[in-house]
Amino acid sequence: MSRTLPTRRAALLALSMLGAAAMAQRLTPKDRSNEPLTLSLEHLVPQSFGEWITDSNLKPVALATEADDAVYGVYDAVLARSYKNSKGQLVMLSVGYSRQPGGVQKPHWQENCYRTQGYKVSELTRSTRSVAGRAIPITRMLAVNGSRSEPVTYWLTLGPSVVADRWDRLFRLLAMGITGEPADGLLVRISNISRDSQASYALHMAFAQDMLAAIAADQRKLLVGAG
Repeated sequence: MSRTLPTRRAALLALSMLGAAAMAQRLTPKDRSNEPLTLSLEHLVPQSFGEWITDSNLKPVALATEADDAVYGVYDAVLARSYKNSKGQLVMLSVGYSRQPGGVQKPHWQENCYRTQGYKVSELTRSTRSVAGRAIPITRMLAVNGSRSEPVTYWLTLGPSVVADRWDRLFRLLAMGITGEPADGLLVRISNISRDSQASYALHMAFAQDMLAAIAADQRKLLVGAG
């Protein structure tokens, strides 16, 4: 008996591993990364809206695309623009879209992205704010690299929802794996160069409200979820 016990344990362990692998495969959301890309971020977000017009004098911190280092995560489409309002205030907008099945770096948390690029991150907070008539979870932080001080506001979508944090995203991924929903994801990041972070966060919200108000409701849900 004593000689067969380790063998039985090994067999049970092997069966458990096979079961876990099968379950993980079943709970993996549908991967649409090989399907033709139909979403155009360039057309989704207007070049001008409200009091904001496109300005090319300031470049946002880059988001990684498929051709870039996978450390930052891979996006199928990226939009990076700067806007200026009638007061001369500049805001940077970055949007990244991914059709991947939801790895931990797709889409990625911006505090990690900035730290990887040499920024010191502080004032990191997650809260719920009203954007386009919807209460959505957002993240705020202050990223500093040398003389560059950049307050940042961002949020992440997964399928039809905006995710609050990593746990929320994990639970939604599991649920989408069960239902077979595609795990498309969007990053929306708004930032500016300033040492007054609180005034900057308010500016980000004003910019977001104006931007989303200029986008048709059926397209707006791509950026802030369907409710």
